[in-house]
Amino acid sequence: MKVIESNVLKGLNLEDDKRTGEHCILHDGCIDFLQSIITNQNLNVNFHVLT
Repeated sequence: MKVIESNVLKGLNLEDDKRTGEHCILHDGCIDFLQSIITNQNLNVNFHVLT
């Protein structure tokens, strides 16, 4: 909520963000970590990644 309130991402649109994310280089193990969060049915969280 603090990100929204601070307007730090004001003016950005979702499609541009998705295209940018497609070209990011991730650290070793990052994809496995994110997939483990997504596939863990016992984990009830929402998460967003800002780099």
